[in-house]
Amino acid sequence: MASADFEFRCFVGGLGWDTDDRALETPFSQYGDVVDSKASLLTFQDQVYALDDKWALSGLGYDHYVNAQAIKNAAVLHYNGNMKPWLEVGIPKHKNYWRKHMNREDRFLSDCNVNP
Repeated sequence: MASADFEFRCFVGGLGWDTDDRALETPFSQYGDVVDSKASLLTFQDQVYALDDKWALSGLGYDHYVNAQAIKNAAVLHYNGNMKPWLEVGIPKHKNYWRKHMNREDRFLSDCNVNP
């Protein structure tokens, strides 16, 4: 059991697209108090930074019930999941957030059969 004077930080890679903060905390709580956990991370040059959940929003490729205001407030939208907005199976109400940034004249997008 960790003492109150000891702090341990770890990076857990290879998380599934559906991993949230609670799912990240649960397995580690058996070893002591989990003070903080973040499932959204930014990595750059051997540095790992936790992203505020209000700043980076995940779930637009699987969660039909993402709050519209949270989408508008987020700086980064992550279309994780199987229902990507460029696929026919994409969640229709989430497609517009991606579509407005898409260049329809881009040859790569047409070669890849992207569905706007």
